[in-house]
Amino acid sequence: MLRFIRSLIRDVRGNLSVELAIAAPVLMGLLLCGIEITRFVLINQKAERTSATIADLVSQSHGMSEGEINSLMDASNFVMAPYNIADDGQIVVS
Repeated sequence: MLRFIRSLIRDVRGNLSVELAIAAPVLMGLLLCGIEITRFVLINQKAERTSATIADLVSQSHGMSEGEINSLMDASNFVMAPYNIADDGQIVVS
């Protein structure tokens, strides 16, 4: 019995499979987190640029008609492209 245990300890077959089974989920998690963080930063920058653009356009006008507000919404969709702000976002002009 002792000889069998010693042979198991010295046997190195399958080490690569065990190491890959341990490392693959960690590496896949890091890859997916990197992709999601990049998407978050990109969307955050787009939202900031959109709000700055809308604020700049509103501050330059003396009065806002309904047509000008509709133009602002079209401009915000253009700046926010390829993301659709109408689905999950709001624009408040006061």
